[in-house]
Amino acid sequence: MRQTVLKSCYFRLLVLGSGALLSVVTFASPPLKVQEPPLPAAGPAAQTSEPEFKLRSEVDLLSVAVRVTDRKDNEIHGLTANQFTLYEDGIPQKLSFFDAANEPVSLGILLDVSGSMAASGKLGQAKEALARLLGTMRPEDEIFFLRFDTAVQKVVDFTGDRSRVLAAVSQTTATENSTSLYDAIARALCIMRQAHHHRQALVVVTDGTDQNSHRSLEDLTPIVQASQAQVFIMGCLDKQEYDAYRSSRRQKIPLVTRQEVDNPLTSFDELAKESGAESFFPSSPARLQEALDAVAHQLRTQYTLAYYPKVKGGGFHRIEVKVAQSGVRVRARRGFAGTDFAAEASAKGAGCENEKLKPYPYESKVTTHNGCTV
Repeated sequence: MRQTVLKSCYFRLLVLGSGALLSVVTFASPPLKVQEPPLPAAGPAAQTSEPEFKLRSEVDLLSVAVRVTDRKDNEIHGLTANQFTLYEDGIPQKLSFFDAANEPVSLGILLDVSGSMAASGKLGQAKEALARLLGTMRPEDEIFFLRFDTAVQKVVDFTGDRSRVLAAVSQTTATENSTSLYDAIARALCIMRQAHHHRQALVVVTDGTDQNSHRSLEDLTPIVQASQAQVFIMGCLDKQEYDAYRSSRRQKIPLVTRQEVDNPLTSFDELAKESGAESFFPSSPARLQEALDAVAHQLRTQYTLAYYPKVKGGGFHRIEVKVAQSGVRVRARRGFAGTDFAAEASAKGAGCENEKLKPYPYESKVTTHNGCTV
């Protein structure tokens, strides 16, 4: 936002933040896999093949979804906690939770309803593909549904009733507006603070670049880093659009209106990788269905690791997960944005509905205060 002082005088400019930036998960009940450690036996400690976990508290536990595959991208099952090592800023951490089972999922679905989605027929294709995704959800899973164009609307809050979400998706129609993708993702991650499960994910279906968000990609990235949810993005671009974005080496793409937007091939991939997820660019309805099937499969086959971060306070802290088995590929989130998790947990969900957003970068804002025009 540009500021021009039209009258010489002293002034202070207070910039309001864009609302709560950090996502924190609290749990309604202790994880089933967590056990109290046994009392020490007399004499030498007995050797166990598996570590036993104990939760200190639930407010500062950081959960990390981990996908382990072979060189052909096939999931590797049957790994144990002892085969995983999680590093925070290069220092090995003690795992407080490990699960390799079909753990319940907290899932957020975000559907682009901008005008271009209807004009190309992609909205109908997306609704059919999402219906199949919802068919894979189980009663113990929880789901919420957002639709977005220039505005973001929460249609269905967290529920275990798949039929409610399916009905809302099927009744969704397009508008004539543009796309506020970054605002929609930020809003969804804010809602995700109310999740009850370790395994959390967003599935975003859109056909275009972000053009109307109050936030920039630089604003959104730390929000994604602070959340425990994976962000899977389906970029349903036409072949001509995809080829144009792929051939461009620029991070910013100029539109005919002279507005510059982020290249979705790089921005979608960046957001997904920060959260330990993937971005997809399906070229047909069949490819879109394959991509959503792949996401559903990953959510059922990933490992879940959790630990208590040693760092309290701001800044980005890198996470690395290694597996003691040769020939494997490991995918997990890159790190997290440090914060006081306990303080954030006390304000869980605050600001999601009535969030104060900063002005658009191109909005003209003129104010007068004590005779000063700014």
